[in-house]
Amino acid sequence: MAYGHIHSMCGRDFHDALWDQKEVRETFLADNEGYRLRDGAPDVFTIGKVTFERYRTGKKATAANNGAGFIAANEARCFPVGVAGLFITRFAPADLEETVNTIGLPRYAHQYAMANGKGRHLDAQMNAISLCTKPGVLRTLTIN
Repeated sequence: MAYGHIHSMCGRDFHDALWDQKEVRETFLADNEGYRLRDGAPDVFTIGKVTFERYRTGKKATAANNGAGFIAANEARCFPVGVAGLFITRFAPADLEETVNTIGLPRYAHQYAMANGKGRHLDAQMNAISLCTKPGVLRTLTIN
């Protein structure tokens, strides 16, 4: 399977440990990226064909996951980029009577009259699911 590069979403401790490696620092000194060493660890950096990106937990992500991040601090999740059809998105129909047994669309907008006849209710929704068609290519790396 041909791919463009590997992308790695790294937890905080994994990212820091990787950046502290002597070989990583020497790589940046050797290819005119030494200025980055003065500013501390960048959130995104590339070594060879692997891009490492620090994963930051957002407020919504922590609420949805009982206060925990989706990527642990001591791990990284890696996946190939540039593989045709590796990640796909599919859409389900809206939860409306008129969309039962129809093919899902990316977006739905629906309006209906208010009970008092003084306006319209507006409803919009999207029912998407994105998935990896070859889950065996997804890898998790950890540090102790």
